[in-house]
Parts: sequence; structure tokens; C-alpha cells
Amino acid sequence: MGQAAGKIHGWLDSDWLRGVSLAQGLKELLHAHPEALLRSLPTRQTFPWPSEAPTAIVKRTRGDQFRDRWHDYFRGSPRSPGQREFENLRDLARVGIPVPRPLGWGKMGALSVVLMERVEHSQTLRQLLEQGEEAVDPGQLEDLAQLVARLHRAGWYHRDLYLEHVIVRPDGSLCLLDLGRARRQASPRSRWLAKDLGALLHSLPDRIPVGTRLRFLARYLDLCGIRGARTRRGWARAAEQRRARIASHAPRHVSSANPAS
Repeated sequence: MGQAAGKIHGWLDSDWLRGVSLAQGLKELLHAHPEALLRSLPTRQTFPWPSEAPTAIVKRTRGDQFRDRWHDYFRGSPRSPGQREFENLRDLARVGIPVPRPLGWGKMGALSVVLMERVEHSQTLRQLLEQGEEAVDPGQLEDLAQLVARLHRAGWYHRDLYLEHVIVRPDGSLCLLDLGRARRQASPRSRWLAKDLGALLHSLPDRIPVGTRLRFLARYLDLCGIRGARTRRGWARAAEQRRARIASHAPRHVSSANPAS
């Protein structure tokens, strides 16, 4: 990823400054040459930090998506991708959503970074659900329904809610990742919530039977207080339509060796 010049803006947790100035600490992250990458795309890199004994994760981005810039502009608070994800992590944690602890953000020219804690885990929820021939543990999908319902009841929607973005901690609890595009509204439109549900259904492994998928969706509706047979059928139909639309435009998400974050 290329370099960018300009004034540095941002914030870092004091424990990460290690005796250097804020500008120096942010510049190190913005121009780091990591020994290993967790994920690499033309406009984004995700890597552990520091390289020798990683305790944090850095997501470094060049540029921004037009829709997200437009949304922030009309909110009256234009932000870089790094600042946006930092603030999303901070605000989600405040309402009890399990996310990595945000440690800082920075921006210089077209480059931005977000620094977050490295959450101990061994696999994504999709990887866990793919394992073995035995029946899926109902507790795993119950925990997922609880997490998604809590997110939506708080007025948030993820916009990329695939199972690859849900990791499983050593104690079995779930943690939500990849929150740079998440948004909060006082009354989010049902189509955005249905899109989250459609993404989840799309990313469920093929071994999950239809009945189990329907029970997951029914449990989500229960937790969100959505009653009435006609209303519930409408939600199920909207989620399935979103799933089919996602499936027609993109290949099924496949678990990678290193979960996206």
C-alpha cells in the first residue's frame, strides 16, 4: 500500500505511545511494514501489531467508500474509515455488544488506521459450524440469535454480517468484527435489518438444515418482540429475498485461515 503525505490526525491509548509523541505513534502505524498480513485487499490491509509480540490488530485503509462518505457528510460529521470504525467499536461496547476494545485511530492524507485489541480465538463461528458430522449445537445458534437481536434492538445494523465476522472466544462466547460500515439509527429501516439476516443465512454452512435455519430466524424474531404470523412471514420472506440476492451477486463466503477483522 502506497504512502501518503499530510498532517496527521487521530488518537491513541496512552499505553500504546510508549514514550513517543502521538504523531510519531500514529505515523508508525500508518506506514508500518508488517511481517505478516491477516488480510490484504487493494485498498485495505489488516495485520497484527506489534509484529514481534502482537497484542493488537491494525486495519489500514486507503480512500473511502462513496456511500459511507455521503452518509457521514449528511450527518454533519465527515470521518475517515479508521475514525469511523473506532467510534463504532466504542459506541457498540457502550451498549453491551461484544466487540474488540478500540485502542486508537489515525489519518494522514488518504491513509487511515484503526487500532483494536487482539481478541483471543481459534476460529470463526462459520468454521465451528462446519465441523463434524454430528448435529449442530443449538446453543451456538441461540448465542448468535441473542447477539444479532441485541445489535438490532440497540438500533445498529452491521451491513456485512457474515459468519466470518463472528469469532468464538476460548470460553465459547462470541465477538463481532469488521464494524467499519456499521450504522446506528433511532429507527433503522427493516430492509437493513433484513439484509443483515440475509447475509447470515447466506454464510451458514450447507450442512445446516432448513429446519435449523428457520428455528434460528424464529428465535431472532422472538427476541426482537416481532409477533403475528403474517408479520413474521413477511420478515422471513424479506430475509430470504436478501439471501438470494446476495447469492446471485457474490460467491458464498469461504472461511480463511485468518478470520477477517
